[in-house]
Amino acid sequence: MKETENNIAQLFRNDTILFAAFLVIACSVMIFAFTQIIDLVTIAAVHYLIIVVLGISIVAMTWAVTAVLRHLKKHKDQIYRQDLRCLDQIAAQKCQQHQIVHEQEVETAS
Repeated sequence: MKETENNIAQLFRNDTILFAAFLVIACSVMIFAFTQIIDLVTIAAVHYLIIVVLGISIVAMTWAVTAVLRHLKKHKDQIYRQDLRCLDQIAAQKCQQHQIVHEQEVETAS
């Protein structure tokens, strides 16, 4: 049981790191793209519009990522236990398939 709790904590930690990395990279790309666009525009009102759109986009993306992380944190036992069960089933199926293949190889070698 302790191992399952540790696995759940590790999976949640990994997802948190991935979401944070995604957010940083996505915001960096958006800022870079918007700074390139701003250089092409000569009208001040459009500059402000671009800055507002960039701000709204970054806030919305940050809000969405934090909402997903809050959901994962709130329901991590349900979500990650199901993931671990599925991973265990996949591993058992692979082990069974390897055993069948090994038995067939032994039979053909005989």
